[in-house]
Amino acid sequence: MDQNTLSQPPRILVVDDDPDQLALVGRLMEHAGFAVQTAGDALTGFDLAQKINPELIISDVSMPEVNGIEFCNMIRAHQTLSMTPVLLVSGIDKDTEHIVKGLYTGADDYLEIPYEPAILVAKATRLVEVNRFAEKLHEEKERLRFAIAAARMGLWEWNIVSGEVYWSEDLERIYGLQPGDFGGQLEAFLRQVYVDDRALVERSLAGTLDHGDEHDIEYRIVWPSGEVHWVEGRGAVIRNRLGKAVQMIGLCMDITERKKTEELLKGVHVDLEKRVEARTAERQELEEQLRQSQKLEAVGRLAGGIAHDFNNLLTAIVGYTELSLRQVLSEGPLRRNLNEVKRAGDRAASLTRQLLAFSRKQVLQPKIIDLNSVIAEIEKMLRRMIGEDVELRTVLQPELGSVKADPGQMEQVIMNLAVNARDAMPNGGKLTIETADTYLDKAYARQHMMIEPGHYVMLAVSDTGTGMDAETREHIFEPFFTTKQVGKGTGLGLSTVYGIVKQSGGTIWVYSEIERGTAVKIYLPLVDDEAEQYRRPAALRELPTGNETILLVEDEETVRKLAREVLEMSGYTVIEALSGAEARRISEQADEQIQLLLTDVVMPEMSGREVANLLLTQHPELRVLYMSGYADDAIVRHGVLDEGTNFIQKPFSPHGLAAKVREVLDTP
Repeated sequence: MDQNTLSQPPRILVVDDDPDQLALVGRLMEHAGFAVQTAGDALTGFDLAQKINPELIISDVSMPEVNGIEFCNMIRAHQTLSMTPVLLVSGIDKDTEHIVKGLYTGADDYLEIPYEPAILVAKATRLVEVNRFAEKLHEEKERLRFAIAAARMGLWEWNIVSGEVYWSEDLERIYGLQPGDFGGQLEAFLRQVYVDDRALVERSLAGTLDHGDEHDIEYRIVWPSGEVHWVEGRGAVIRNRLGKAVQMIGLCMDITERKKTEELLKGVHVDLEKRVEARTAERQELEEQLRQSQKLEAVGRLAGGIAHDFNNLLTAIVGYTELSLRQVLSEGPLRRNLNEVKRAGDRAASLTRQLLAFSRKQVLQPKIIDLNSVIAEIEKMLRRMIGEDVELRTVLQPELGSVKADPGQMEQVIMNLAVNARDAMPNGGKLTIETADTYLDKAYARQHMMIEPGHYVMLAVSDTGTGMDAETREHIFEPFFTTKQVGKGTGLGLSTVYGIVKQSGGTIWVYSEIERGTAVKIYLPLVDDEAEQYRRPAALRELPTGNETILLVEDEETVRKLAREVLEMSGYTVIEALSGAEARRISEQADEQIQLLLTDVVMPEMSGREVANLLLTQHPELRVLYMSGYADDAIVRHGVLDEGTNFIQKPFSPHGLAAKVREVLDTP
C-alpha cells in the first residue's frame, strides 16, 4: 500500500487461531502501512476490539469455540463496533454456501486462501477507505441537522411507499408535542392542522406529488393545549429512476409572531395605504424585482458555497469510475454498475455546471470567435439530437462579425435552445438557427432593459412549436421553472443560457405565441479583432503521456489521490503537497527540477495563486495549472479567466486532466 493512500495508518485487528498465518498476515499488513493488533481466538479478539476500536477486522472463518461467522455476529451486535468493516478469510470453507452465509452475516467481504498478498491489501484498503468516507458523510449529515436546529426549523420526512412520517424533535416542539409523542403517520399530522386549513395542506401535498408543484405554504396548527399557531411548511419530492415519487422531505418553522406583527402593521397602516394607493403598482413591481434578485442571489450563494466541496467529490467519483472502467474490459454486471455510477456522476456534474452558470459563478475562458464556426462544428450533433421529424435550417450571414465569448459555453447555449425547441415540437416541425450583424439603436435600448446602443452579433434560434403564453414567458429564466413533465427536466436549461449570455456581456430576448412557435434572440457585443480558428477538442482514446516532474498541491485527499494516480499512469513523476506551506518547503528542498505546478485555487491559509506567485519567484520557468470547482477572484475577474492563466474545471476526467497537463507543458 502506498504510504499516501490513506492519510493516517489505519488500525486493524487480525484474528486467527493459526500462529503462522496470524504472524504472516500481521507482517504483511504492517508492511503495507497498517497499524496491526492480533488475537489468536475470537473471544480474545472481541475483547481487544472493544479496547482499540479498529477500523477493520480481518478474521479467519474456521476457529475453535467461536468461528469467524459467529465472531462477525458478535461485532455486528455490539453498539460501538457494529459499523466496523469485517473481512472474512477462509482456506477450508470455500463453497458458495459458506461465502453467502458469511456475507449474509454482515461481513463486508470474503477472501479464500490461497490468495495474492496484493489482493488482501487492496481489499483491506478499499474497506477502510469506504468506511472513512461513510463516516465523513455521517458527519456532514450531523452538521446539516445542527444547522437546521440553529435556524429554529423542524425537519420532516414522509416515506410515500410505507406511509410512515418522521418528525425531528424540533418539529415536535413546534407542534406543541413532547419528544416521541408524534404518531408517525400522515393522518396524525393532518389531525393537528387547523380544520379550515386541512384542504389547503392536502391540495399542496397532492400537487407536489402529482405535478411537481412547489410545496411552500403557510397554515395554522392546533396544539394539544388548544393554542393556534401559524407555521410555514416547505417540501420537495424525491423520485426513483422511473420518476415515481417515493419520498417527500421538508422543513417547517413557527411564524406565529411574524403573523401577529403583520396583522398589527396591517391595522396601523390602513390609512397610510389609502394615501399611497397610486404608488402601489410601482411598489409591487419593485418588490417583485427584489424578491427575484434575492432568490437568484441566494441560489447563487448556495451554488458557490457547495461547488468547491461537491465538485471535489464528483472529481473523485467520476475519475475513479473511469479508471475502473479501463480495468474492467469484459461486459458484465460490474461494468454495467460502473457505467451507471459514471452516468450518475456526469449528471451531477452537469447539474453543478448549470447551477454555476445561471448564478454567473462559472469560469469562462473567452476567445475571439466566429459564431458561424461554432454552429458548423456542432451541426451534425444537433441533427442527431433533435431527431428526423424536426427539420434543421441554418441561415448564417457570411463574413459574420466576431464576438468575445467562451466557445464551449456558446455550444451549450445553442444545444440548450435546440433541445427546448425540439421538446416544443412533439409532432415534428422546423428549427431555424440564424446569425447576423446588427445595430441596436437608442429606441431599442429604451424598450429593453440592461442594453446599450451599439453594434452586436445576433444569434437566433426559432421553432414552429407549441409556443408560450405571456405568464410563462415571465418565468422562463427562473431557476427550476419548467413546463415539462416531472422527471423530464431540471428547469435549469434556460437559466443556464441566461447566465452564460449575461456573463458574456450580452442580452437575450424571447418572443412566443401559443401554437405559433418561439424565437429566442441573443445579442453579443461585436469586437473588431479577427476571430481565432475554432475546432472542437477531439476525444482522446489513450491518456497523453510525459516524463516531467509535477508538484501537485491539493488539500482534498480524494482529489489529490486521483490526480496523482492519473499523472503517474501517464508517466509523470508526481510530488504531493497538502498545503501551500508544504509546497514551498518541497520546492526549496527538491533535488530534481519541477516543470509544472498543479494546484487547487481554494485552500486554507494560502490560495493557489499565492502558492504560484511564491514558487515563480524561485523558479521563473515553472509552468502553472490551476484547478477549481467554481469561479474564485484569485484567478478570475467576474467569472472571466485572467488572460494567460491555465485552468481546468472540476470535476475533470482522467483524460481531461492528462490532456490539459500535456497542453500546458507543450505550450511555448
